[in-house]
Amino acid sequence: MTLHKSLFFTLPLMLAPPLMGQTILKSLSTGGAQYDLQSDGLFSSDIKIINSSFQFRVPTSSPGLTLTGSYGRTDHDIDYSPAPGTFTSDNNRRHTTDAYSLGLEKTLRPNLIGGLTASYSKGFSDHRSIWIDEFYQQSFQGFSSFGDANPQSYSVSTSLQWDYAPNRGSLLATAGFSNALIVAGVGIDPDTVINPLSQPDVLVGEEGINTFTASLQWTEALNSRLRVQQTFNFTEVENRRSRFQLQSELAYYLGKNWTMRLEAGAAYEEPTFEAYYGGITMVYEWNKDLQFDFGFRYYEDTGEISNTNFNTAAPGTENTEASVGVLWRRGKLSTRASVALYITDFDPVQNNANLVFANLYRDRDFVAARLAFSYDF
Repeated sequence: MTLHKSLFFTLPLMLAPPLMGQTILKSLSTGGAQYDLQSDGLFSSDIKIINSSFQFRVPTSSPGLTLTGSYGRTDHDIDYSPAPGTFTSDNNRRHTTDAYSLGLEKTLRPNLIGGLTASYSKGFSDHRSIWIDEFYQQSFQGFSSFGDANPQSYSVSTSLQWDYAPNRGSLLATAGFSNALIVAGVGIDPDTVINPLSQPDVLVGEEGINTFTASLQWTEALNSRLRVQQTFNFTEVENRRSRFQLQSELAYYLGKNWTMRLEAGAAYEEPTFEAYYGGITMVYEWNKDLQFDFGFRYYEDTGEISNTNFNTAAPGTENTEASVGVLWRRGKLSTRASVALYITDFDPVQNNANLVFANLYRDRDFVAARLAFSYDF
């Protein structure tokens, strides 16, 4: 699910997931094959999401060339409930989203690796899109200009990693472009309403969105106890202003098998979007094969900016997460399991154009769970 995708991939944010869990600070590597299996679940009383994925990284017969790829499947089970004053009815929606990626990594020099990845997904990107589509389906089905949604996306990204100090410091630069077909905004066409000679019809907003992203990440082991990572992200969404995000992470070995991990970040987009987040995770290493972690994270923003004439944007929100996890290693096999309580607290929906989505943006308590396996050859 970034999923690294975050377990909380359903948050409607055009920035790196705020509740990130532990970030792996990778050093440059051209080692053997690696295979990962992961399953994440997010459950509330009316929203259930399970994402399962398989990832691989396999050296090829060509020296310095590595093949990477992934397949992910997300199952959504959504109980739609209309907001007061709408003419829609309760309904259950179940959908599956499939995502694929394939990439190449090339060792250009002993301390320099370039990468190229292409990705494709078909299906609704999150539970919010399904909820909005259900409202449109019940409200506007039968109008001549209204058609069924066909969400999908294509993307390509490049990367360049420079290990300027082997096993101590590195710089990673990435750039990417994506084109996504989304659930377009729909509204009654006022010209057909006031014209008695025409049949009422609807206006459909933009279905395709182009997005450009870029990032620069610096990782440094300052000493034997302290490791830091600074990441700057830039996002340019079609018909919107640029969004900037800065994130800091720190891992500090406290001694007696304890490690503290801190993270903090902020994002800004003109004219009104601001987001802030942070967290702390304590990791206890029982022995070389078994460790436990306990975490708390917080996120808040001022609400999404709509890039269409139809306002489906989420209001401001405050989210908190408390988690506990365990990591067990046996030879080349690693297994990780975690569970978390994830609480969302939205501001009241006050925009008249957005009142029909009041139940979508109501406060919810989620239980989140993860089970992951990794095997190195």
